[in-house]
Amino acid sequence: MPRFARTTRPSVTPPSDLPGDFASPATSSDHARDRQFAPQVLRAVKGRHAGELVGESPGWAGDAAAWQTRQTDPSGEVKRRLGGGVVVRRTSVWGDIARDRELRRRQAERADRVLRQVERELDADDSRARAASEREAKAQEKERIEAGHRAALIEAEEQNARLSERVDELSGMLRACVTQCPLSINDLRSVEIAPFDPGPDGDRLPLPRRPVLEDGGLLSRSRRRRDLGEAMQRYERELANHERREHERSSRLAAKAAEYEQMASDTRSAAAARTCRIEAGLRGGDPESLEAFALQAIGVLSLPEDIRLDPKVAYRRDPREVVVDIRLPDVTAVRAERSVKYVRARHAFTVKERSKTEMTGIYRGILAQLPLCVLQALFRMFDDELVDSATVNGILPTVDRATGRPSDRNLVSVTTSRATFDSLVLDAAELDPVLCVRELGAKLSPHPLDYEVVPAFLTFAQAKYHLGPSVDVAAGLDGRTDLLKMDPFDFEQLVRELLLVMSGRDAQVTRRSRDDGIDGVVFDCSATMGGEFIVQAKRYRNVVPANDVRALAGVMHDKRANHALFVTSSWFSDDGRRFALDNRVRLIEGPELKHLLREHLDLDVLIPSARRRRAVR
Repeated sequence: MPRFARTTRPSVTPPSDLPGDFASPATSSDHARDRQFAPQVLRAVKGRHAGELVGESPGWAGDAAAWQTRQTDPSGEVKRRLGGGVVVRRTSVWGDIARDRELRRRQAERADRVLRQVERELDADDSRARAASEREAKAQEKERIEAGHRAALIEAEEQNARLSERVDELSGMLRACVTQCPLSINDLRSVEIAPFDPGPDGDRLPLPRRPVLEDGGLLSRSRRRRDLGEAMQRYERELANHERREHERSSRLAAKAAEYEQMASDTRSAAAARTCRIEAGLRGGDPESLEAFALQAIGVLSLPEDIRLDPKVAYRRDPREVVVDIRLPDVTAVRAERSVKYVRARHAFTVKERSKTEMTGIYRGILAQLPLCVLQALFRMFDDELVDSATVNGILPTVDRATGRPSDRNLVSVTTSRATFDSLVLDAAELDPVLCVRELGAKLSPHPLDYEVVPAFLTFAQAKYHLGPSVDVAAGLDGRTDLLKMDPFDFEQLVRELLLVMSGRDAQVTRRSRDDGIDGVVFDCSATMGGEFIVQAKRYRNVVPANDVRALAGVMHDKRANHALFVTSSWFSDDGRRFALDNRVRLIEGPELKHLLREHLDLDVLIPSARRRRAVR
């Protein structure tokens, strides 16, 4: 067989998508058409398959040289050397194209299968990841909700615990005060002084950094030495400045320390001197010393922090009685919430309110315990030679809803003797404070939530004046009474009755002796007339000097009264009237007194020496 023997080429149906009439059936001019359309076939195949034909299909030569060989050979034979021999394979372009297309189709199907498999695996992985993420998110959300439930339950328990602690604290005030150590006179010598605070001067200033010669670098050693010298000069200047500032700081610190020591020494000296005065006054029965010591003792009672008594103490030496007015807390001291419950289904708190009966019981217990605490402190501090009886009034500062003005409401008043109080066992667990004060005969508000007022046995304002008995003098007067011939005490009682009718308030007179320069007091608890008036009534025949007016003004300031009223059967000097105009002293002379008695008491009295008041120039 010749080397390049011509054989019959098998008929191959070309693909229908080839250009031109190249897709027609095989004819006798195959070789010519192959040579003519081969480049077009290659370009078409290359264009459709993006270079997958050349160099990748086993049926082709795989490069341009093989295509040229196939072009130059008219017979369409391709020669390949295998080993040392020559193998001749007769082929055609159409067969190669068909095989190549079949191969690419199979490869594409296989790639599609692999791609679909990969996509399915990726989709499965994504689904598993999403499911895992959703499960994790649900678990986290569930854990967050459970954590919120647990936190809410803990908060509800804490609130209930605080509510219970508050009730226990309010109901255990008397027990805490009974178990408390009583205040002694030595405790007044020890004063609390705040520790010394140096402020910014207490910290030492930082030292400047000393420069050093650095090794290496791009600079020469001489240049580095020159830079070090300049840095040392700056360091010395900074060091000198540091020493100066440090000296100034030390001086300021020493001055502050000396000032603090002087303040602490003065405070201790003042406390020691005050303690010595109180101790000496207690031995001598001085009312001011006893009142000061009682204020100290009441101020250190073991009470809740939000309950401040702000006591006012008055001591009456002759009956050996202490009168104390304390400020009561309002009903808001008792929490209206009884318990707090957390409802998981609604994610909300529900509050159970206290009933009115429970609120009344707790608040009434507060009103009963506070006077007992004060009485217990007073009788433990002072012996029977100083204090034999005590009165405690509980006053609540409120606003009158009818007038809008401030008003003090007395909700409890307790008075007892030492013998009666010492018979009580206040530390007994079964003791009921409400029943205890009722046993002492106390006046306790029947409706404490409504702040219903009860009368006081003896108020602080009444106790600080030496009040005497009240006598109805006007009823015993007949005809035209001469005021200058009346008994001085009867004259004071007559003035008291006049003021009582004029003001409609409580008016009382002092005793015949040790009246502190006061003949009477007018008490106005509602503050409609300005508070508290002290009264001086003088049955004079001649002019009242200005010194008497000045003395009454001094007593008014000492007693912390709001106003003073000077009533006389004669008249005042011009200097006394001028002084009274500038010092809240109201003056009533003889003619005005005569007119007031006729108008308010229907008494026609005689004042022979009274003359018409002259105008103040």
